[in-house]
Amino acid sequence: MTYDRGMRTIAIVVVCLAACGNKSSEHANPKGAKVIDWSASTSTRDAFKTATFENKSTRDDVIEVKTCADTVKLKLHLELATAKYTEAGTAMSIGSITALTATVEDGKGFEFSKGACDGPNYELTAPGTMPGFTILDCHLHAEKPNNSCAPMFQLKGDGTLIAN
Repeated sequence: MTYDRGMRTIAIVVVCLAACGNKSSEHANPKGAKVIDWSASTSTRDAFKTATFENKSTRDDVIEVKTCADTVKLKLHLELATAKYTEAGTAMSIGSITALTATVEDGKGFEFSKGACDGPNYELTAPGTMPGFTILDCHLHAEKPNNSCAPMFQLKGDGTLIAN
């Protein structure tokens, strides 16, 4: 009989741990809530702020982002183009994201804040070799009871998610 009582206790503890870890934030972002709003005018790369853009297009995508021990889904609306500008005396003509809006598709009960993007930065290449693509580094803060983390994701200039 002690064995049965012990097994029930273990089962109750397991159920409690599972339930406690899955609590949603009191202020969880609902589906469709905007968590990142970035454009070329807010770029952290000064030269990019002066770019002109050709061959503009848009793209919508849903990506999965590792958030604490969960994986959340964000819906992205991307504006893409060939950016033309001068940086450090070099004329640049490179495919880039010109604007990005990320909204919650499935936030798994997290409250998201401080969403922003840095860059665009460049693919690392050998000295003297022009980069083949830009990289937009995006990050936000995610919180719910017993979970606080800073998920991030990177996108190539064509909108492709770089494995995160």
